[in-house]
Amino acid sequence: MKKNSLVLCTIIIFALSLFSSCKKNDDVKLTLSLTNPITQDTIYSGDSVFISGAVTSTGKLRSVQFYNVPSTGGTGVEVPGSAIIGCYGKSSYTFSGALTNITASTKITVKVSDQNGQNTTTTISLTVLQSNISRYSNLQMGGWDSNNTSILDVDAGVALASSALTDITKKPLIDVFFEAGKLGNTDLDSIYYNNVSRLSDTGIRYATTTITPTAFQAMKTDDAFKNLVATLHTVPIKLNDVVLFTAKSGKKGLLWVSSLSSPTGDLVLNEIIQK
Repeated sequence: MKKNSLVLCTIIIFALSLFSSCKKNDDVKLTLSLTNPITQDTIYSGDSVFISGAVTSTGKLRSVQFYNVPSTGGTGVEVPGSAIIGCYGKSSYTFSGALTNITASTKITVKVSDQNGQNTTTTISLTVLQSNISRYSNLQMGGWDSNNTSILDVDAGVALASSALTDITKKPLIDVFFEAGKLGNTDLDSIYYNNVSRLSDTGIRYATTTITPTAFQAMKTDDAFKNLVATLHTVPIKLNDVVLFTAKSGKKGLLWVSSLSSPTGDLVLNEIIQK
């Protein structure tokens, strides 16, 4: 009789254990925070958003995935490479992921799954703002001792060939003339041509600023310079200066001296201009 009782007890314990192990876990919990330094819900076109969060489950986790949900609705498309499987089999996990080059307003859904087939989601709405500035990078110029051109069209962000000085169609496009460590609005090379100027006042004006290269690179709008005034016909420059200009078109902008080999040598400018 004792033997039968022992067997029955063993069966009951086994059954309870089996029931417990198969019981579905209904308590997957997700907390989520945006760590993008711009704002919680607004970014500029082309920006990236960094998402991080902490997941806990009374069972075992399987994955964390990011979905890009179109404005028209639907479940959305999984962001390639977003599945975070490092959480597999764990009861808690801290995750992070990056969504890059976002160009349109969207909703980002974060989906957490556990090994019992349960899911929980949270959704973040992102509004994409359009910047009111254009950027032109790595504009190769130079002075008398350089093989590069000395002239620049700021509206198009193009360093023009020196032949533009004698081309009646391209000459009106010239804004900037570089020579002897200065940016000017006339032919600064006239000293090499018996003081005969090949270029009259292009209409551009300059001003020095205290804007740093770091601030220049981080700009999304013209807020930092739209109220500044440029009045100088020429402005001296050195490495890492950020110069304000107002073009003859009326648009304001900035020129960052990112490289300068010598006052009459090679010059590289990076430009921001109002749209």
